Amino acid sequence: MRSLPPLTCRVAISPLEYICIHSESAFMGTTTIRLPEELSAALDRLAEETQSSRSNLINQAVKAYVVRTHTDAERWLETLAALKSVKAGHLMQGEEVDAWISTWGKTAKKKSLR
Repeated sequence: MRSLPPLTCRVAISPLEYICIHSESAFMGTTTIRLPEELSAALDRLAEETQSSRSNLINQAVKAYVVRTHTDAERWLETLAALKSVKAGHLMQGEEVDAWISTWGKTAKKKSLR
């Protein structure tokens, strides 16, 4: 049985599901997908225009989707944490935020509001 290459990241799909992405030098599994004819034709044209393979284009698209989905999930968790903080009464006055922002780009920055 072939052993898996080193895991390079763990991406949450949902709170209970994870997928693993392995390094570029790792073995590549095979997945079969069915595409509508018009999408398949567009993929062929793009592969020809970019002098790339269909497989490479699909691989790039799936990677981008996984990263975007992971980023969206992280942002959602940050939003939930922020809402919890607001409900707990951890608020800043607008003047405090304005004063902090006005220090951006200057050498003597104020400490972060967090």
